[in-house]
Amino acid sequence: MRNPFILSVLLSALALPALSDQALLSGVPEDDSRFWRGVPSSAGEALSDAGFQIIRAEGNARALRDALARVLARIDQDETVVIHLSGHFAQANSGTWYLGATATGTDLAQVGSVGVSLDVILEIAGRVPGGAFLVLGEPERRLSHGVGLRAGIGPMDIPQGVTVLQGPEPDLTRYAASVLYRPGADLDEVLLGQDAITASGFLPSGHAIVVSDAVPSEPDTSFAQERDFWQSVLRDNTEAAYRDYLQRYPNGVFRGEANARLQDILNDPARRAEEAEAALSLSRSERRRIQADLTELGFSTRGVDGIFGGGTRAAIRGWQQGQGREVTGFVDAEQVSQLRRQANARREEAAAQAAADDALWDRIGGMDARRRDLRDYLNRYPDGRHAEDARSTLQMLNEIRNSRASRAEQDDWIAALRANTAAGYRAFIAAHPRGVFTAAARARLEEIAGPSRDDAREQERALNLNPVTRLLVERRLSQLRLSPGSVDGTFTPETREAISRFQQSRDLTVSGYIDQATITKMLAEIGITFRRN
Repeated sequence: MRNPFILSVLLSALALPALSDQALLSGVPEDDSRFWRGVPSSAGEALSDAGFQIIRAEGNARALRDALARVLARIDQDETVVIHLSGHFAQANSGTWYLGATATGTDLAQVGSVGVSLDVILEIAGRVPGGAFLVLGEPERRLSHGVGLRAGIGPMDIPQGVTVLQGPEPDLTRYAASVLYRPGADLDEVLLGQDAITASGFLPSGHAIVVSDAVPSEPDTSFAQERDFWQSVLRDNTEAAYRDYLQRYPNGVFRGEANARLQDILNDPARRAEEAEAALSLSRSERRRIQADLTELGFSTRGVDGIFGGGTRAAIRGWQQGQGREVTGFVDAEQVSQLRRQANARREEAAAQAAADDALWDRIGGMDARRRDLRDYLNRYPDGRHAEDARSTLQMLNEIRNSRASRAEQDDWIAALRANTAAGYRAFIAAHPRGVFTAAARARLEEIAGPSRDDAREQERALNLNPVTRLLVERRLSQLRLSPGSVDGTFTPETREAISRFQQSRDLTVSGYIDQATITKMLAEIGITFRRN
């Protein structure tokens, strides 16, 4: 709705002498440090360089009305008028008002005193048909208004010959300074692909805000090529893409926006880190190595699968925080190298500790150790490689020592258990026919007797163990320090004794021969499923 009273006041203002085309700016920064050398530092500088007289209106609605009066006073002498408003807008059923860049919320009863009607501004622009440009930029954060008002720009009744451009801030003003306000910038071309900036109203072919004085002798295809390349840069939206554009087109139409977007990336640590990791082009195996290194250092990635999901990103952030690094969740080449060095050092330390653990276990006699030595081992290696065996052995010895058997029977029973032979158990039964552990000795003797040697041999033969499986059996027995002899795939008497010790420690039938239960248990411990040939 147009206000004839306000318009009459504006028309009554004193006219200014004709100087040049006019540009009224409100809420538009006088300087924007986001632009680099060689590009206008603001929309006002760009228009001033193009020969426009700049009129600024900051503060309250009265300042904007005064500035509009100055524009209106000499508008009939202008070929082009630009009215660039950046800030908050409010709308109701009766129209839209511009409130300024520093406005606060208002309501329908007060909006006329704190804002300027967009209908009035459009009517003023309509006095320069074909040469009027209304540029409207809104911030991302919108105000909350009272009764009858809501934030934003409502429907506009655009007069004939007026071009209206709308977009978000600060992108719109930035783009205007670097592109829209350049001489000869065809709106059809420079707005192509700029989805956030919309144009409405008067839009003839070849329409430009600032008319170029140059008269081209031939159609210029260079801008079309630059524009197409710029669209591909926007799709990539990476530091490398913007640098590539600036290298190819150091004085290009979009250099201001390219510099600004590049600065956005450089000022965003997470974005910069993400691009640095992407530049490594990590293969899946390389990603698995990084996950394995993080896991080795105590940072769970929730799987070593070569996929950097939430678990891996959280592990990277945890490691970065522990190193006093910028926490981004992404790695660069230097961090990958540091991870590998630290993980390898941890692996070497673990290997040395495991060797010391094994050496102490061997020195005390393993499962034949005395209770005092077992306690010493557990004090030093509570989570050691042999801690489980040490605890079970210590528990057994404690139970024996705490029994009501005589000391002699206790000593003989411990000796029989450690020998774990039929002869040993028979000797114990003969020495203690009515002892506390005699029944247990007879049960052990039955277990050892088990199936006949011929039956056990036949069961092993039926499995048809191939040379590789035999080697795996001997290697596992050797890993468990059960003394199987040479690891060569040949089962010797030493191997048979080692198999018997394994079967006893796993509560299997003790025969010294491999049966289905023994091979399944043994290979399962090293992550292999046995399949009969």
